[in-house]
Amino acid sequence: MKNAIYIGVTPDELELPLVVADNLQELSELTGLSKEVLTVAISSDKHHKNSGCKRGIRFRKIKYKNKELENE
Repeated sequence: MKNAIYIGVTPDELELPLVVADNLQELSELTGLSKEVLTVAISSDKHHKNSGCKRGIRFRKIKYKNKELENE
């Protein structure tokens, strides 16, 4: 069951989406960065306001609850 998506956004206050992936492996393939580099980038982005400025892209992991829809 999927409970997170991974996105790359612009490193400014708008945070416009640049890339969206279902998992870390897909984000790695789309960006050409290793999963290890992405994991560190996602982790450090939580602690540093200017993270991603040198790369030109910030990475985020967006968690959500997966609720099944009922047919009425």
